[in-house]
Amino acid sequence: TGYVLYSMAFTAGAHLLFAAAFFPGLPALRASGIRFVFVGAFLLYAVLFGGFIASYVPSRMFTPVVFYMIALSLSAGMAVLSRYPLMLVAGVFCFVLDDSIFSWHLFVSSIPANHFLTWPSYIAGQTLVTLGFLKGRED
Repeated sequence: TGYVLYSMAFTAGAHLLFAAAFFPGLPALRASGIRFVFVGAFLLYAVLFGGFIASYVPSRMFTPVVFYMIALSLSAGMAVLSRYPLMLVAGVFCFVLDDSIFSWHLFVSSIPANHFLTWPSYIAGQTLVTLGFLKGRED
């Protein structure tokens, strides 16, 4: 589990950098109503699913896992509220899907051949975030 903690720390840092990159794209919180609905739905998911997963996390990993959940949630919320294309938002939600599957596999119950679910969503997330960020910079 030592490698998992290092991986979570690195990836949480990446999500915080994503959130910081999305910040200039915030239109002074004048986002459309539908974006606020998506943020609300995602926060509800984060609290419910995150709380469920947290109940299975070993005590020594609890704080890092919760910190990671907060960093991922911040990144996702900032992406939705930003002016960046929906392509980028879809990429962030691919990360959420990837991390949801992986956390279930790691803490709740083993998912056979989970790599066939996590890797495609991770690669799609990386691709969509990068392309969406570049497209957003062009506009």
